[in-house]
Amino acid sequence: MADWKAIPYGRHGDCPKADEDMAWDVAAQTKGTDPKKLAEMSLFEDKDNLENQTAYKGQHHTKDGNKVVWRGVTAAMAVLGGARGGFKGISQVELAKGYNHLAKHYRQFDKKPPEGGKFAGMKVLD
Repeated sequence: MADWKAIPYGRHGDCPKADEDMAWDVAAQTKGTDPKKLAEMSLFEDKDNLENQTAYKGQHHTKDGNKVVWRGVTAAMAVLGGARGGFKGISQVELAKGYNHLAKHYRQFDKKPPEGGKFAGMKVLD
């Protein structure tokens, strides 16, 4: 059984931002990417399978240059909110940590993270 954990924002830090209008093609960014690099790109990791590509979810950083991509951030937040069936198999505690991670990227882009609905009760921790 998978042991999904949110990747702490601090692991990525305030890395450089890609241009806000940069297109995001998660398939192109992740195809053939080494699992260690996927860890730098993602929101969640399966602690029991770190050597596998399937152990990472919610990519929002580029594989080259490790820039955070606005459209990747919003796509990951949409899935966190239930789009595409949501992030399956991840506990509410870890989902809240994932929200916190993405919300900090929203701040990085001078945007306000979504609130209410599936995000009710989640807050940005400093």
